[in-house]
Amino acid sequence: MKTICLVGFRSVASRRVVEALRLEASGTTFVEVNGDLREESALADPVVLVWGGDADGSAMPGRVYGAIDSGLPVVALMPGLELFGLDPAAQQVELCFPPHNGREILVRMQLAESRMGKDAASNMIVQGELIIDCDRYEVTVSGSKVNLTYKEFKLLEYLASNPGRAFTREALLRRVWQYDYFGGTRTVDVHVRRLRSKIENAPHRFIETVWNVGYRFRQAENRAA
Repeated sequence: MKTICLVGFRSVASRRVVEALRLEASGTTFVEVNGDLREESALADPVVLVWGGDADGSAMPGRVYGAIDSGLPVVALMPGLELFGLDPAAQQVELCFPPHNGREILVRMQLAESRMGKDAASNMIVQGELIIDCDRYEVTVSGSKVNLTYKEFKLLEYLASNPGRAFTREALLRRVWQYDYFGGTRTVDVHVRRLRSKIENAPHRFIETVWNVGYRFRQAENRAA
């Protein structure tokens, strides 16, 4: 049984979408979420559905990136044909543009789940000998636990969810720190350096510097020292 976590579904139009989904997905549980989505990770097969159909787009980035922080697959129902600053290539997000159709939304949910690169049952990211437990906020390398700060964990989680993709420092600031950071892009460099010192050694090289761009998580075939 799947659980759809509803964010921002307060208008009449949004309720119509929910009713259409109920017809397309019998047996699905719908849960309205107003607080921390991470608390919903224990629900059966959860997916986050973010409503933006009545908004002018200004609230969508905050809603969507807040949903991404839950570590759950996300489908954003956009208010129009603009992206409003959202990245359509984000690993666990699918954007759905109007008109919003129940059948298409369900397909988008499946795509969001498949793009995450996570074991849905355990909510883990496994990259070789690096294992990230997104529910317990734990990281192990070759079976040894690594103690990370919250920001170090979120930075690693995001990079490891998108192996091979290069991110600018500015993009990482927006995604990991959002608006709660000071010190500019230097903050990213400092956290990457600390993260490397904790998870890397001679046989393990996970994070790669992309000169004049930023950083990326190495794909499996490129991780040898």
